[in-house]
Amino acid sequence: MPRLPRKYSKAEFSHVMIKGNGGQIVFEDIRDKLKFIDMLAECVEKFDVQLHAYCLMTNHVHLLVKDEGNCLSEFMHKLTAGYAAYFNFKYERSGSLFQGRFKSEAIYDQSYYLSVLRYIHRNPDNAHITRFDAYAWSSFDDYRESAQGKKSFVETGYALEILGGFNAFYEFLSCEDDIIGMDVDTCLRGSDERVAQFLCNKFNLSSPTIIREMSIKKRNDYIREMRDLGITVSQIERLTGVSRTIIYKVNI
Repeated sequence: MPRLPRKYSKAEFSHVMIKGNGGQIVFEDIRDKLKFIDMLAECVEKFDVQLHAYCLMTNHVHLLVKDEGNCLSEFMHKLTAGYAAYFNFKYERSGSLFQGRFKSEAIYDQSYYLSVLRYIHRNPDNAHITRFDAYAWSSFDDYRESAQGKKSFVETGYALEILGGFNAFYEFLSCEDDIIGMDVDTCLRGSDERVAQFLCNKFNLSSPTIIREMSIKKRNDYIREMRDLGITVSQIERLTGVSRTIIYKVNI
């Protein structure tokens, strides 16, 4: 049975993520990352899509996009198919490089937009690789250089206007607390109560503790989504009752 087309979200922005198939590495060296960024820039130019943030990790990629022309699916197909063809040819491999179709989370308000913007840029910190401002493979440098008058394929003006310039943007990213339910102005930690309510609304649950009683596969799927959202391991443990040992073993 053919897959149904992806439903179009009326939300202005989307948090998009693509993963290597089965957790496979999708960037073997610097040249691969440079190639992906070149292709990303070409797709932004070709389609009616604004790119507000990106971060390339070893086996996955995060994007924050504004789909102005209802063409996100075409944009992502062009990007992923083109890069997969390059990668397969270079490394003499075949088969799917990415895990199914891309995942996207609709962003309906400014607070959540800023939370996603921050989460994407802080991926290197969350993965204990390096500080966000020392990582070469995200759009942070595009924001830094835009403050110096340099042009980029990344749309930086929207976020910088909201936050009040690059210095405020940098301070916003520097906060090390949880991002879900965060007060944008003061970077306050999202309380367990607020995050629990967020999860109940998102997953249609009466309580996050129900996740602990689910089948292993279903439980891990929920944990994976929570980690994708940027909720910390310690907070997931507190809210669900699932041990951090199990949470750490769930491949994101």
